[in-house]
Amino acid sequence: MHGAFIPSALSDTHHGNCGWERYDTRNAVEAMNDLYRQELRLWLNLYLPSGKLLKKVRVGSKVRRVYNGPKTPFDRVVASKHGDAAQLSILKELQRSLDPFQLAKVIDRKLERIYRLANRRLSPKAQEKNLQSSQAHNTLMRSWQRHS
Repeated sequence: MHGAFIPSALSDTHHGNCGWERYDTRNAVEAMNDLYRQELRLWLNLYLPSGKLLKKVRVGSKVRRVYNGPKTPFDRVVASKHGDAAQLSILKELQRSLDPFQLAKVIDRKLERIYRLANRRLSPKAQEKNLQSSQAHNTLMRSWQRHS
């Protein structure tokens, strides 16, 4: 099993921030997969608008990017007229029936759980610093015990 990390796009999307921790246990991977397959998929596709790059225009030595107005991926499919009408109708009803604030709370709760499942390892420098600090503490304790 390979480790995983929660990408910054995900942490920026939500209020929680899982950072660059290592998520390499079966429970952590299953929790992340559950979040992606359930609530996060709905949040990103039905409620989170984003702008799409339309074109790049060179102005002298700089490139100016032109974006369209923000829309959700779902709104883009509806506007394109290429989606399956029956499926779009089901998705519209799903969007109407969900509470985006409640969905965000569930996502935050799941992100907190995932963060608790992180396998936190120290960098070699931090490990060395902890070892030196521990050795200094032990030396002080031995010295204190001898003088007591």
